[in-house]
Amino acid sequence: MIKYLTKKDYIDHFREIVPSNKQNTKEIEQCLVDQFNRLNDLNAKVMPENFWQTLLEVLGIDAKLSIITELAQYEEFSMEDILRIVETDYRSYYQELCGYGLKAQTKPSIIFNVV
Repeated sequence: MIKYLTKKDYIDHFREIVPSNKQNTKEIEQCLVDQFNRLNDLNAKVMPENFWQTLLEVLGIDAKLSIITELAQYEEFSMEDILRIVETDYRSYYQELCGYGLKAQTKPSIIFNVV
């Protein structure tokens, strides 16, 4: 398991593993840039008053980046398909990752409240 000690390590990891051999990678690259920029904005603006909301949004960004990297490996997914799936599924990513069905009752945890 990779452990990220800095934001740079985290961002570099995602930049390295997204394949650049697919068609229309400009769309995915722009999505990555948008997510990294939003992550930077959140990082710069986090305060005790907005910590919880910020954390939930950071978890959402992490879910989106994880979905992109997982799906970009498969030739059968077009970039349009990947971007559509990212936007529709990122909120339930951790729920599914933990083995819960979409309609299942989860344990009380902040990780299931992605924004």
